[in-house]
Amino acid sequence: MLSPRDRGATALHPLAPPAGRLRAIWVAQWGTGGVFLLLGTLAVGWGYAHEAVGRFTIGFLAAWLAQGAFIAFIRRRSGQEASSLADWLTLGRAAAGSLLAGLVASGVHDRLGLAGWLGCGAVLVAGTALDWLDGPLARRLGPTHLGAALDIEADSWLTLWSG
Repeated sequence: MLSPRDRGATALHPLAPPAGRLRAIWVAQWGTGGVFLLLGTLAVGWGYAHEAVGRFTIGFLAAWLAQGAFIAFIRRRSGQEASSLADWLTLGRAAAGSLLAGLVASGVHDRLGLAGWLGCGAVLVAGTALDWLDGPLARRLGPTHLGAALDIEADSWLTLWSG
């Protein structure tokens, strides 16, 4: 039975990492960025000029750092709330947006090449599969303040760089 003071409390799902694991969350987030950076660098470097690789790297890192600053701001505003698996999927969508930002900055317009397929795959996987999965998962595990803010922003970020 809930007491009157417990009615406004939010229960954390057992799969959600405790707030003390915030450092591990940041390491995983930056590790995801490193994987996307490596994939993009390999795709652009496969058959394009070295200048395109440099532009991709600068564009990706600028977008990734802007995204990281925004996430840090939202985390500070929402407190040390534990992230859920749905939040991780939403961060994956945002990371795909940074990958697209790097591809736009690279100046590569070859849609049939490896870079084009990587960009198209990022949009399809992030824009459909991850977006389709994170909503039901958040409803099942319980929404978080971070997830609510990031869901809208990740969609906007991905849409911006998909255009």
